[in-house]
Amino acid sequence: MVTFSEISEQQVVTATLESLTHTLNLIGDAVITTDEQGNILLSNSVAESLTGCSSEEALGKNIEEILVLVDPNTGVQQLSPVAEVLSTKKEVKVACRKVLISRDGRKRMITDSAAPIFSKDGHVAGAIMIFRDETAKEQAELERARASKLDSIGILAGGIAHDFNNMLAGISLNLSLASEMIGKSPATELLQQATSAAVEARYLTQQLLTFSKGGTPQRQPLNLAPLISKAAKFALQGSSTRIQYDIQPHLPAVEGDPLQLRQVVQNIVINGMQAMSLRGQLEVTARLVKIKEESFPLLKSGNYVEVAFKDHGEGIDREHLEKIFDPYFTTKATGTGLGLAVTYSIVRAHNGIITVQSQVKVGTTFTLLLPASNKKAYEVISGPMPILGRGKGRVLIMDDNEEILTAMAKGLELFGYQVTATANSNDTIAAFQTAEQEKKNFAAVVFDLTLPGDIGGVETLVKLRKINPNIRAVLSSGYADNEVMANYKQYGFQMRLAKPFTIQQLGQTLERLFDMTVV
Repeated sequence: MVTFSEISEQQVVTATLESLTHTLNLIGDAVITTDEQGNILLSNSVAESLTGCSSEEALGKNIEEILVLVDPNTGVQQLSPVAEVLSTKKEVKVACRKVLISRDGRKRMITDSAAPIFSKDGHVAGAIMIFRDETAKEQAELERARASKLDSIGILAGGIAHDFNNMLAGISLNLSLASEMIGKSPATELLQQATSAAVEARYLTQQLLTFSKGGTPQRQPLNLAPLISKAAKFALQGSSTRIQYDIQPHLPAVEGDPLQLRQVVQNIVINGMQAMSLRGQLEVTARLVKIKEESFPLLKSGNYVEVAFKDHGEGIDREHLEKIFDPYFTTKATGTGLGLAVTYSIVRAHNGIITVQSQVKVGTTFTLLLPASNKKAYEVISGPMPILGRGKGRVLIMDDNEEILTAMAKGLELFGYQVTATANSNDTIAAFQTAEQEKKNFAAVVFDLTLPGDIGGVETLVKLRKINPNIRAVLSSGYADNEVMANYKQYGFQMRLAKPFTIQQLGQTLERLFDMTVV
């Protein structure tokens, strides 16, 4: 027979447990309580989320069945601190980080602690374990460590790339100028091929520029589909690797630097091609996805373009996956360890992320997430070369490099412009003032961004605008990813030209400049 007092006691216990469960669910950390054998009595909603096991399923099961913990360095399975608490009857304070593997295979970095629960007579009646999801914090620490490594080579890399781009500018300008001067000739095609090679070398310097401090992408709305196709085709030259595309129609644009994003695609494609020993099939998919902030701690909520590159190569060992984006880390005998580090740096600079999943002997998938844009994609200058004699008006150019300055002047004169060339800001300002006084205004100015020991293009333009605020201006620089180049309109320029460029590209830029309405 069940007495009234026993019923009342059961009701009190039930009410107490319900109240305790409600309280635990309000706590931000995961909480599990066990009896003296380690069997689960209670678990809150955070624990359910991290383990993938509901409180009803967990009830009565041993905590070691529910909490699958492994060492993050060795992958060896670890016991929960509850086992130590029950054996020693002492509290285990915050232990080293462990990886918690949930039922659906998700891995979370956690820190945990546990304490004994004593009965009225002083015996250990169970234990309470508290653990916290540290995944976002761990990822942020990795981000800071990678950023520090990249910064360590940034200053040197930026300087080298700038000087190299200036050399390439002299080469490409003179080659393209020579092809214009000789007209149709058996040598013209050879000159044009040499010019293209000089401009293509810019993609090599881009790898160095990506490491430089202030390596801001020159953003513009881009359609990723043609960019991916062209970059992949270039990367696969000379190999037997096939590529299969599955790209969602009418993908929105992304705002990015075409040179940098082309480099990202090439680096990933080359990595996949090498993993498959230059043969096999690489699968590329692209689609629009909606991201919630809690899904990816490094991303804001919103629409993203997701691009996945899947190869069927050898795969990457688990011990190497966490280091795959670190500078100088490589598993290849001939590798530099910079390709994926550059890729990672570029994607993060575009407010996106890159992830990798791999299985040994099965293959690897690199996935990019880049913020989608509502803007219309930028149309790249294309079409025939400018016609000789088409240009009209006076153009003022400023560059401290004599070779570049001379080639630009000769080329623009061929196109029909009247050119004044200056090597410093003082001469530039003087020439501009004289032209204004004589009513022989310059139709446009083309300025180099930096001149050693000089105020440079930005401040020179400020002074010229005080004389004539309606001036049309083009900014040029070998610092292709400088912050000023990225945001050139904010500094009063209507157009920009990253070195190296050809004389034809300079001519086309001026044509577009004169077609614009200057605000």
